[in-house]
Amino acid sequence: MTRKPVQKLILILIVLGLCGWLIYAKGLRYGKDLQGGVSLVYAVSFPEGTSSSQKMDTLNQTIEILKKRVNPNGLLDISMQPMGTDRIEIVMPLMNDEGKRLKKAYEDALGELVKLAEIPEDKLDASLRNHTAVQDWAIPEGSDRAAKVTELQKTYDDIQTAQASLDQARSENAADDVVGLREQELARLEVKYDQEREAVLRLSLEENRITRTISLSSTHEADVDSQSNPVLDANGKPKLRPSQREAAVAILKADYGYLAGGLDKVIAAYDEYTSKRKGLEDPEDLIRLLRGAGVLDFHIAVDPAKPQGVNVDDLKQQLKEKGPDRTESTVAKWFLINDLKQWYKTPQQLQALQVDPEAYFAKFGDGYAVTQYDAQYYMLLYTGPTMAMTHGGDNSWSLTSAGQTVDQYGLPAVSFKLDAAGSALMGRMTGAHVNEAMAIVLDGQVYSAPNLQSRIDGSGIIQGQFSKPDLDYLIRVLASGALEARLSPNPISVSTIGPTIGQENLHKGLYACLVSIIAVAVFMMVYYFFAGLIANVAVLANAIFIFGVMAFMDGTFTLPGLAGIALTIGTAVDANILIYERIREE
Repeated sequence: MTRKPVQKLILILIVLGLCGWLIYAKGLRYGKDLQGGVSLVYAVSFPEGTSSSQKMDTLNQTIEILKKRVNPNGLLDISMQPMGTDRIEIVMPLMNDEGKRLKKAYEDALGELVKLAEIPEDKLDASLRNHTAVQDWAIPEGSDRAAKVTELQKTYDDIQTAQASLDQARSENAADDVVGLREQELARLEVKYDQEREAVLRLSLEENRITRTISLSSTHEADVDSQSNPVLDANGKPKLRPSQREAAVAILKADYGYLAGGLDKVIAAYDEYTSKRKGLEDPEDLIRLLRGAGVLDFHIAVDPAKPQGVNVDDLKQQLKEKGPDRTESTVAKWFLINDLKQWYKTPQQLQALQVDPEAYFAKFGDGYAVTQYDAQYYMLLYTGPTMAMTHGGDNSWSLTSAGQTVDQYGLPAVSFKLDAAGSALMGRMTGAHVNEAMAIVLDGQVYSAPNLQSRIDGSGIIQGQFSKPDLDYLIRVLASGALEARLSPNPISVSTIGPTIGQENLHKGLYACLVSIIAVAVFMMVYYFFAGLIANVAVLANAIFIFGVMAFMDGTFTLPGLAGIALTIGTAVDANILIYERIREE
């Protein structure tokens, strides 16, 4: 054997080994017809007088937008297709057994952590009555949390003593001044108890903060100096900044040190679950993603230098203690900033932003109220009816067109036009707030907040340092006329293919493939002897290549796919038969 064939044989064996390892390590994914699946049907509304061709164009456009939202890389086994002219069917497979096991392990770990971290009001009151508050939440002795709970328990006991003393004085018909003093003491203790109880409840770490933290991005970005050069560590490698999740987890561990072990356990379980999940196997995840997709709102931004009816410092404190969704204000709310790249142009500005985000944004443009929470940045926006233009309630408006344009600086921007209802609402809102910042909020996140140079009625532009993908996505969403006004908030039909049916199909499909492969292999061996063995080895290698590449690409096998593999094997064998019969003739 010459050197060249040996090299080819070694290369083939290496590739086969790699494919075999991929099949073993990553496994194979099955489609909804093999492991069960769920079908979601959504209704799409249209203005009166819309033609059938326009409806189909809008349906196809809406499907493209939804695909970019829930399946941006095209790797998930989620199919979307029109049903008639006013509905969209979305089909996805059910979670497999391994995914269910890992999800349960994650949920169990999360439940254990939440049990230690949360302090429900009813359970706190019961614990105080039973004198078990510190033990019920495994609060470490000597910690700040233990000290506050212990002090609360003492105040609670003092109230019981004071109440008993007052009842005794009343039953003994004591003098009015004695009763009055005891009433005053009881009232003082009750006020103190309410304050201490609220302070203890603020120490509770809620489940939504934990889940929000561990779902943050774990991607690291290289640190740069003022000249945009990467900062190197002692080993000469680029120094990476902590990821969003690492920074948020560090904050949690600093505030709740006794939960560090449980938090690490939850993160490990979550990472294992998401690494094996291979997409959105839970239909509720998909429904939540689709709910409110493409909702465009406009809000006037709060200027910290001159807030209108808003106590910015108080809302910052509430954000820190309760999170962005539980602040107590009817006129303003915190909104997550989508991408910090929209808010700085130079490395120096980025450094200033990271050092003191509140001061940076207070001076940026005409000033914004921005603060950091769990390693993310939130902007304070007005939500009152005269300072916000949102969907829902009596507000029924939409965009009539959107496209790419340039702003006054020649930078890419998005132009848009509103319908009659939207024009009236926009004119009323912007006319009263010229020279103030108006935030463009898409799906609950701030994309940009340009200054209002003049009143906007029927049309305007969205400015910002958009990347090409962001610009294309924003245009597609706007061009659909705001999906929230078209797509039903919940599916009008949900149908499930049971996993037992899927397993039956899987077993029968695999059994058919196995029988056909064995039958063909036996025939080749019996009829062609050694040549048949060579053909069988080649066909087996071909099958390993196919399955290995599918595993590498996270490809999904369906019943027609298995039939295609069987046909591929049959075609390969047929080619060998033609070759061998030709050789025999010669």
